Amino acid sequence: ISAHSRSGLKSSRPSSASSCIPKPIPEPWPRDPTQTPFIKTRVAEPSSDEASERFDRARALVRSGELAAALDILAGSLDRDDAEAGEQLLHARVLQRLGRSGDALDLTRGIVALHPKNARAHAFLAQLLVNAGSAREAEAHLTATLAATPTFNTLYVQHAQAAFMAGDVKSALQSIEKALELKPDDELNLRRAILLAASGDIPQAEDIRRSVEDGTTGMLALYHDWIFSLLRNDRRQLAMTLAENACSLAPAQAEPWLWRAELLIAENRDADPTSAKHAARIALWRRLPLALANRLGPPIARGLG
Repeated sequence: ISAHSRSGLKSSRPSSASSCIPKPIPEPWPRDPTQTPFIKTRVAEPSSDEASERFDRARALVRSGELAAALDILAGSLDRDDAEAGEQLLHARVLQRLGRSGDALDLTRGIVALHPKNARAHAFLAQLLVNAGSAREAEAHLTATLAATPTFNTLYVQHAQAAFMAGDVKSALQSIEKALELKPDDELNLRRAILLAASGDIPQAEDIRRSVEDGTTGMLALYHDWIFSLLRNDRRQLAMTLAENACSLAPAQAEPWLWRAELLIAENRDADPTSAKHAARIALWRRLPLALANRLGPPIARGLG
């Protein structure tokens, strides 16, 4: 974890959890179109030269960070006869990145209705629902979708996250294990480790962490995203469980101890969660060099609790 990442904690506090958007789930689409009957290709390319040129220009603008210009090109994609699902999903992703998540969600619902067999649309819809605090709806949607495509890895990954954010640890673990059967991957192993720890199996989670190269860094990144996503979905107790598990699995790292401290403050363990004493301790910690911060973070966090 870099020293700069500590400064991100302030904006990730539970009081402003809506600003903490989880990382998108990786999309390991099959190279061989015959691997799944659910979609024919990784990206549905536009069906005309004009649409292809429009799609390429929009993608180039997105890659260069010119999101507003890309949006001008993509506007109205759902109503265009020549626009395929790939262009429409790019439109929805641009809306999300511009902070217009509600518009992105409405558009993606329309894309799913128009392209009911497009797995990317279903996966992105679930991601937006989880980000909006509607994990139960995302879980139900993906459960129905998986019934039609039981061999598509990405949907199991998304289902695991949605189920976990809805508080269903058992279903989340089953889905991530199915995803691992279909496509073994280190990051999926780390997700499984977090779920195992949440279900009480800390020793097995620790074994997985040790078996993955740079496993601590990868696991803490996932913990950060999941803790604050759980808060958006009103799963504060499960968020605290994750913070405490992160402290157990990476006791020498300051980050999880400060997450735990912020959750304790939010639970009003102190009569004045905005007290000058607490603010001074956290401000001091954030200014410290990384090595010293990792040494002092745990006692600062314990003091806050």
